[in-house]
Amino acid sequence: MIAARKSVEAERTAALEAERAGNLRQLLLGSSRALNRLVVLALQKRGHKKFRSTHLSLTSNIDLHGTRLNILAARANMTKQAMWELANDLEKCGYVKRRIDENDRRNRIIAFTDAGWKLKMDNIEVFREIEAELEGKVGKSPYEALRGTLHAIAALGEDE
Repeated sequence: MIAARKSVEAERTAALEAERAGNLRQLLLGSSRALNRLVVLALQKRGHKKFRSTHLSLTSNIDLHGTRLNILAARANMTKQAMWELANDLEKCGYVKRRIDENDRRNRIIAFTDAGWKLKMDNIEVFREIEAELEGKVGKSPYEALRGTLHAIAALGEDE
Protein backbone atom coordinates (compact mmCIF):
# COMPACT_ATOMS: atom_id res chain seq x y z
CA MET A 1 0.00 0.00 0.00
CA ILE A 2 2.72 2.48 0.98
CA ALA A 3 4.92 1.36 -1.94
CA ALA A 4 2.02 1.83 -4.39
CA ARG A 5 1.33 5.34 -3.03
CA LYS A 6 5.01 6.26 -3.32
CA SER A 7 5.03 4.94 -6.89
CA VAL A 8 2.00 7.05 -7.83
CA GLU A 9 3.56 10.12 -6.19
CA ALA A 10 6.85 9.50 -8.00
CA GLU A 11 5.04 9.21 -11.35
CA ARG A 12 3.02 12.37 -10.65
CA THR A 13 6.16 14.26 -9.61
CA ALA A 14 8.06 13.11 -12.71
CA ALA A 15 5.15 14.13 -14.96
CA LEU A 16 4.89 17.57 -13.33
CA GLU A 17 8.66 18.12 -13.52
CA ALA A 18 8.66 17.19 -17.21
CA GLU A 19 5.74 19.57 -17.85
CA ARG A 20 7.45 22.36 -15.96
CA ALA A 21 10.77 21.87 -17.76
CA GLY A 22 9.09 22.38 -21.14
CA ASN A 23 6.62 25.05 -20.04
CA LEU A 24 7.07 28.28 -22.02
CA ARG A 25 6.64 30.46 -18.93
CA GLN A 26 9.35 28.54 -17.09
CA LEU A 27 11.65 28.75 -20.10
CA LEU A 28 11.12 32.52 -20.31
CA LEU A 29 11.67 32.94 -16.57
CA GLY A 30 14.82 30.84 -16.69
CA SER A 31 16.10 32.83 -19.65
CA SER A 32 15.33 36.09 -17.86
CA ARG A 33 17.16 34.96 -14.73
CA ALA A 34 20.18 33.89 -16.78
CA LEU A 35 20.30 37.22 -18.63
CA ASN A 36 19.91 39.13 -15.36
CA ARG A 37 22.82 37.18 -13.83
CA LEU A 38 25.02 37.94 -16.83
CA VAL A 39 24.11 41.64 -16.74
CA VAL A 40 24.70 41.99 -13.00
CA LEU A 41 28.06 40.20 -13.16
CA ALA A 42 29.18 42.41 -16.05
CA LEU A 43 28.02 45.57 -14.24
CA GLN A 44 29.86 44.52 -11.10
CA LYS A 45 33.03 44.03 -13.18
CA ARG A 46 32.57 47.59 -14.43
CA GLY A 47 32.68 48.93 -10.89
CA HIS A 48 29.04 48.73 -9.79
CA LYS A 49 30.02 46.41 -6.93
CA LYS A 50 26.89 46.91 -4.83
CA PHE A 51 24.45 46.38 -7.71
CA ARG A 52 22.28 43.26 -7.33
CA SER A 53 19.78 41.48 -9.54
CA THR A 54 16.91 42.65 -7.32
CA HIS A 55 17.82 46.24 -8.23
CA LEU A 56 16.81 45.52 -11.83
CA SER A 57 13.16 45.67 -10.73
CA LEU A 58 13.61 49.39 -10.18
CA THR A 59 16.24 50.34 -12.74
CA SER A 60 14.44 48.50 -15.56
CA ASN A 61 11.15 50.26 -14.87
CA ILE A 62 12.22 53.84 -14.23
CA ASP A 63 11.46 56.46 -16.87
CA LEU A 64 14.31 58.66 -18.03
CA HIS A 65 12.99 61.71 -16.14
CA GLY A 66 12.00 59.73 -13.05
CA THR A 67 8.93 57.79 -12.00
CA ARG A 68 6.55 57.75 -9.07
CA LEU A 69 7.14 54.92 -6.64
CA ASN A 70 3.61 53.50 -7.02
CA ILE A 71 4.08 53.29 -10.80
CA LEU A 72 7.45 51.57 -10.38
CA ALA A 73 5.84 49.06 -8.03
CA ALA A 74 2.98 48.36 -10.44
CA ARG A 75 5.35 47.90 -13.39
CA ALA A 76 7.49 45.47 -11.41
CA ASN A 77 4.44 43.71 -9.96
CA MET A 78 5.66 44.45 -6.43
CA THR A 79 4.20 46.08 -3.37
CA LYS A 80 4.95 49.75 -2.80
CA GLN A 81 6.74 48.78 0.41
CA ALA A 82 9.07 46.38 -1.42
CA MET A 83 9.80 49.00 -4.10
CA TRP A 84 10.44 51.56 -1.34
CA GLU A 85 13.10 49.23 0.09
CA LEU A 86 14.74 48.89 -3.31
CA ALA A 87 14.70 52.67 -3.70
CA ASN A 88 16.28 53.03 -0.24
CA ASP A 89 18.99 50.56 -1.16
CA LEU A 90 19.74 52.17 -4.51
CA GLU A 91 19.72 55.60 -2.89
CA LYS A 92 22.33 54.41 -0.38
CA CYS A 93 24.40 53.13 -3.32
CA GLY A 94 24.09 56.57 -4.92
CA TYR A 95 22.18 55.47 -8.04
CA VAL A 96 18.81 57.16 -7.41
CA LYS A 97 17.43 60.16 -5.58
CA ARG A 98 13.95 61.17 -4.53
CA ARG A 99 12.37 64.46 -5.33
CA ILE A 100 8.94 65.92 -4.70
CA ASP A 101 6.44 65.40 -7.51
CA GLU A 102 5.52 68.94 -8.58
CA ASN A 103 2.12 67.70 -9.83
CA ASP A 104 1.23 66.09 -6.49
CA ARG A 105 3.43 67.16 -3.61
CA ARG A 106 2.37 64.13 -1.54
CA ASN A 107 4.27 61.86 -3.93
CA ARG A 108 7.95 61.37 -4.58
CA ILE A 109 9.64 60.84 -7.91
CA ILE A 110 12.49 58.33 -8.04
CA ALA A 111 15.12 59.54 -10.51
CA PHE A 112 18.64 58.59 -11.52
CA THR A 113 21.63 60.43 -10.08
CA ASP A 114 24.76 60.95 -12.19
CA ALA A 115 26.00 57.58 -10.92
CA GLY A 116 22.62 56.08 -11.85
CA TRP A 117 22.96 57.44 -15.39
CA LYS A 118 26.42 55.87 -15.60
CA LEU A 119 24.89 52.58 -14.43
CA LYS A 120 22.12 52.90 -17.04
CA MET A 121 24.61 53.57 -19.86
CA ASP A 122 26.83 50.69 -18.70
CA ASN A 123 23.74 48.47 -18.59
CA ILE A 124 22.89 49.34 -22.20
CA GLU A 125 26.44 48.64 -23.34
CA VAL A 126 26.64 45.37 -21.39
CA PHE A 127 23.34 44.18 -22.79
CA ARG A 128 24.43 44.95 -26.35
CA GLU A 129 27.52 42.82 -25.76
CA ILE A 130 25.43 39.98 -24.30
CA GLU A 131 22.98 40.13 -27.20
CA ALA A 132 25.83 40.05 -29.74
CA GLU A 133 27.28 37.02 -27.97
CA LEU A 134 23.90 35.25 -27.94
CA GLU A 135 23.36 36.03 -31.62
CA GLY A 136 26.79 34.60 -32.36
CA LYS A 137 25.96 31.40 -30.50
CA VAL A 138 22.51 30.74 -32.02
CA GLY A 139 22.91 32.46 -35.38
CA LYS A 140 21.53 35.72 -36.77
CA SER A 141 18.34 34.33 -38.30
CA PRO A 142 17.21 32.28 -35.24
CA TYR A 143 18.06 35.19 -32.94
CA GLU A 144 16.00 37.64 -35.01
CA ALA A 145 13.14 35.12 -35.11
CA LEU A 146 13.29 34.82 -31.31
CA ARG A 147 13.16 38.60 -30.91
CA GLY A 148 10.18 38.81 -33.26
CA THR A 149 8.37 36.05 -31.41
CA LEU A 150 9.00 37.71 -28.05
CA HIS A 151 7.70 41.03 -29.39
CA ALA A 152 4.52 39.27 -30.55
CA ILE A 153 4.06 37.58 -27.15
CA ALA A 154 4.66 40.86 -25.29
CA ALA A 155 2.10 42.61 -27.50
CA LEU A 156 -0.60 40.13 -26.43
CA GLY A 157 -0.74 41.70 -22.97
CA GLU A 158 -0.66 45.33 -24.08
CA ASP A 159 -4.43 45.61 -24.56
CA GLU A 160 -5.16 44.73 -20.94
